[in-house]
Amino acid sequence: MINASDTIACSIFRERYRSVNVLLVDDIQFLAGKEGTQTEFFHTFNALYDSQKQIVPSSDCPPHEIPASRSGCGRDSNGA
Repeated sequence: MINASDTIACSIFRERYRSVNVLLVDDIQFLAGKEGTQTEFFHTFNALYDSQKQIVPSSDCPPHEIPASRSGCGRDSNGA
C-alpha cells in the first residue's frame, strides 16, 4: 500500500526532474531490474523529450550489455 508520504515524494520528484533543461543520469545501468524506478524514469524521459530538453545518460558498460526489462524502452538501437 502506498502511503501519503510516498505519494508526496513521487510528486516532488516529478516536479523537480521533469522541469529541468538538462538531465544527466550517471550509471544508468543500475536501473536494470528495478521496474518501478524504470517506469518513473521512462515517464520522466518522455516528458523531457517531448519538451525538447536534453537527456544525457551515461554508463560503465555498452547499452547492449544492460539487461532490458521494459519492452520498447529504448528510443533507438543504441538503447538511448
